[in-house]
Amino acid sequence: MRLPLQVLAFSVILASSAAASTYTITGTVADSRTGDPVPDANIVLSGTPMGAVSLDHGQYRISRIPAGDYEMEVGVIGYAPQKIRLRIDRDEKRDFMLDSRPVRINPVLVTATRSQHLRSAVTACTDVLTRDAWFSTTDGTAGEILNTAGNVFVKDYGGFSGLKTLSIRGSGGAQVLVLLDGQRLNTAQSGIVDLNAIPSEALERIEIVRGGHSALMGSDAMGGAVHLVTRNPENGKKASFGAGHTAGSFGTGVSNAFGSFGLRSFRCFLLVNRIQSRGDFAYRLPGESVEKTRENNDVRADALFFKSNLDAGRAGQFQLGMQAFKSDRGTADHVSYTSSLGRSGETRRFANLDWRKSISSSLVVSAGGGVQTDAIQYHSLYEN
Repeated sequence: MRLPLQVLAFSVILASSAAASTYTITGTVADSRTGDPVPDANIVLSGTPMGAVSLDHGQYRISRIPAGDYEMEVGVIGYAPQKIRLRIDRDEKRDFMLDSRPVRINPVLVTATRSQHLRSAVTACTDVLTRDAWFSTTDGTAGEILNTAGNVFVKDYGGFSGLKTLSIRGSGGAQVLVLLDGQRLNTAQSGIVDLNAIPSEALERIEIVRGGHSALMGSDAMGGAVHLVTRNPENGKKASFGAGHTAGSFGTGVSNAFGSFGLRSFRCFLLVNRIQSRGDFAYRLPGESVEKTRENNDVRADALFFKSNLDAGRAGQFQLGMQAFKSDRGTADHVSYTSSLGRSGETRRFANLDWRKSISSSLVVSAGGGVQTDAIQYHSLYEN
């Protein structure tokens, strides 16, 4: 009877010794730019089955780690992975700050076809610009963004405050169809669209189709088509807000404020944007010694965007989009013939409502409609 008791005592001593030689690592995983916690990140000790997943507030905990040298790796979709080497001989706290990295996927195009298709399956010459491509730039309008795209020419009629129209493969501005969330922006009067009137903060992506597209879109798509898709309300957040301002010389500034709100099956996004400039720069004409100041070269443009999504269950899904834009510009002519009397302005309003319902896995019914009003004013006072 003595031998089993001695073996049992020896086993207990070994177990106690093994428990004392293991350690624990705790810490948090966060976004390096915003400081927000990053949930669902995988934290593993490479070459071992030991690891953890970060919780909603970014915390993680790995227990019962034997002493030794390890390589620790942290990874999650949307962020660049991190690796560190460390020696475990005591309980430790290790925090990780991850750099965001966009995930490149095959974008879905709806402009080049009548239904949704992956870009790789579309035979037309297409391109897709996303927010990740222009997020770090100072491009303030859709015209400035498109000016960086290949084989697309933006005609500029007056710099910061001037009209910006689009030309694809030598076409005129009236031969390129411009859509905003599926709604045509080409006016019935001139057929052109001022891309300077659409702030970049309102856009999620831009789809470009080069070449004749009249068979699907109509005669105003002879040169191609551009689809401006506005931002959707953010998923997974009840409310989020942001604001920004870019300032320059001569009273030039771009200001915007936006917010996203969600409640159960309803989500909405709102953006307010203002572009303004005095444009009162100094100049001197050749052969003249007197310095003059540019007059009547100011601009002010205000834009309002609203977009909402509602999942009504059996009734289907509804999407409402609205835009209001108003501008007031001085019509200063060439510096040799400065005019301080002319003013021009534009007022645009549009709204569109779309409905979509999935009947089965292979049948989807959709309908939509919209209304748009445009007004362009010009007036000039003449001195007697």
